[in-house]
Amino acid sequence: MTEFYAVKKGDTLWGIAKHYNIHVSDLASINHLQGNAVHYLRLGQKIYLKAHPKDIATYETKLVIKLLDLAFNPINKAILRLEYDSKQETIEVHDGISNDIFIEDHSKGLKVYFKNLTGEFDLVANHKKLSIGNKVLKLTSRKVLVEGSYYPKEGVEHKSIGLINNHIRRAGRELAKHNHHAQKNTQAPTPQTPPVQTDAKIEPNANKKPEVAKAPIKIAPPPKPPLEAPKIATPSPVNEQKRTDQGNSTHVVAVHFSEGNFIIIPENEKYRGYIFAAAKRHNLTPHSLAALINAEAAKLNDRGEWNPKSKAPPPGTAAGLTQFLSASWLGMAADTNALVGQYVAAKYPNVKPKDLSTFFSKNSHIKQEVLDLRFNPEMSIDAAGAYARANLKGLQKDVPSVSQLQDAEALAKLAYLLHHEGLAGAKTIIKDNLTEKRAYELLNTQLVYKNKKTKELVTERRDILLKRYHNDPIKAYKSWLMGYVNEHINVYKFYPKDENNQIISSYLDCEEVLVQLNPQYQRVGEAAPLQQAKSTAQAQPHSQPTEPPKQAIQPQSTQPSGAVGGENGWFDPVSMCKLRTKLLSSVKGSTFGMVRNGGKRAHQGIDLEAEPGTDIFAVCGGSILMAGDSGGAYGKVIVLKVNVADLPPKHQAYAKKIVGNQEQIYFFYAHLSKIDVDTTKTVQAGQKLGQTGCTGNASNMQHIATGAHLHFEVRITKEKMGGLNGRIDPLPFISSKLL
Repeated sequence: MTEFYAVKKGDTLWGIAKHYNIHVSDLASINHLQGNAVHYLRLGQKIYLKAHPKDIATYETKLVIKLLDLAFNPINKAILRLEYDSKQETIEVHDGISNDIFIEDHSKGLKVYFKNLTGEFDLVANHKKLSIGNKVLKLTSRKVLVEGSYYPKEGVEHKSIGLINNHIRRAGRELAKHNHHAQKNTQAPTPQTPPVQTDAKIEPNANKKPEVAKAPIKIAPPPKPPLEAPKIATPSPVNEQKRTDQGNSTHVVAVHFSEGNFIIIPENEKYRGYIFAAAKRHNLTPHSLAALINAEAAKLNDRGEWNPKSKAPPPGTAAGLTQFLSASWLGMAADTNALVGQYVAAKYPNVKPKDLSTFFSKNSHIKQEVLDLRFNPEMSIDAAGAYARANLKGLQKDVPSVSQLQDAEALAKLAYLLHHEGLAGAKTIIKDNLTEKRAYELLNTQLVYKNKKTKELVTERRDILLKRYHNDPIKAYKSWLMGYVNEHINVYKFYPKDENNQIISSYLDCEEVLVQLNPQYQRVGEAAPLQQAKSTAQAQPHSQPTEPPKQAIQPQSTQPSGAVGGENGWFDPVSMCKLRTKLLSSVKGSTFGMVRNGGKRAHQGIDLEAEPGTDIFAVCGGSILMAGDSGGAYGKVIVLKVNVADLPPKHQAYAKKIVGNQEQIYFFYAHLSKIDVDTTKTVQAGQKLGQTGCTGNASNMQHIATGAHLHFEVRITKEKMGGLNGRIDPLPFISSKLL
């Protein structure tokens, strides 16, 4: 068998598993893929078909570099020079993604150099320390990037390197003049908040419509501002093929300028005006605020599109674009520096901020209305800025030097440290008052977890970090915390260029920010060598050997001529599919749509008659998003998340007609009696998931004669929504003829 498969366009993990006759759960385990990672494969990613000799347990960091041009498109081919583990390595990047890079010592950091048009290497990233685990490092170009193949090519215009650079500069000068004129004649945007509209709600009662805020925010009397920042013309991105000096075929990739020296991926461009307005309102830079939002926001896809309707499953309460917890958001509602606070004060003028908590406890519908404001992007973005500024202001009372911080990255990293540790915890870190007992507790919270299969505590990451810092929990925790903040906050991805027009991302280490605030702050210092720490760390249950092999075996691959594609599998949810008729006026009542109570009430799926204890099956390969008791009308449920690409062609065509380019859909099984899977599982089409039952509001339906059935839905979102929202008719998916 070949040792790995390189992912091609159209491939899914389930398609690869089927092609090589490996169960998808085994394939996911071999490649350390969990959660959403099983659904999002990268072009060129190596999927190992058997255990790889360089297992992640032997290394502190497994890194993948994503290389993007200024238009956020992958750079097809590039040469990088890497410096890590006190060594140097030159690699080629294809389709914008590197192969896995295994780093033994995270504390030695990483430098990345990009080979430019003249053959020289430019420093594009300098991380003094990396975080532990599987990481993706995204690098975005901020000047001309090129790719060369050293052979003549017909039909390509000859140009010198100098002429290409002149072309770039000329276009830039023209744009700069235009933008200067546009900005001179345009007021800074202060976006008006539109009415709150959100579909991400708690499952409503069938006869009760959920409350939403109906009126737009009206805070001040000045003229109505635009909803978005004014449009400033930019030239089309340069993306063209040239022949340059020495006859090299050269691909030129550049976007020259961006409004406000601020760049954001196209999918998030709609939030630009809100970011600028909130940053101005709360005395932050747009780059700082965008970096904070990016660290918190749930992502809709691998490109990093923010999800304004995100909602954590219970018992979590985080929701909205900036993932505010319910308690934190209600706290912001009492802060009139925030738009949500101004909105609440204007709508309920007789309630003082200090009395809001009592007011909300007595008026639950108003409380829910205010919580739903988290799904308004403008309010959510503004609240993130207000929250950051409030924390910085609170810290300034005890650490006056906060007022001297001007650097965008320093402000963002300090604000994120405050967010993660809380005001009291951040003060403790900055003033070097962390005790060994508290540091050890924090290490346990962050680095120790329970193995889901064995139920044993896995402490290896904590133990190795402690050994590296000579069993000093304070240094170990501070090392982890600094790495965590550095990893999550990157303001440079929002800058088109720095003041010297360089693409370098020379990150300011979080510890350097703390030294600026407290010159007596004790730096963590150098860690002990990794292998020395590993040799003395206690072995944990099921841990891998700690010494890497003396000679790494280079994996071999005999690739198929084309993509293997998706699983292309389908299996009906039960073996015998028949719509139920018992206790219904007609069979129509078992179908999807407004079919209940004489067409007045929605039925959100289809009902397939089944005696309790009938086996149910995965309709397609996917991952288990939910498996357990819903605590409501549905009883015990399973939600199966599926890549549209894994469906058979006919099913794909039907799904795409409704969901467009959306990559996943969700299949929902309800009223179950037995569940054989959990949320750690990846399954294949036809795999048994559990058994039908009569749980939830079907408790009296204990036989087919009394209405026993499987309630089956197809959802286009994982969020809970009322009526027919977020659902599509399951009937066209079923292979059996039901009507």
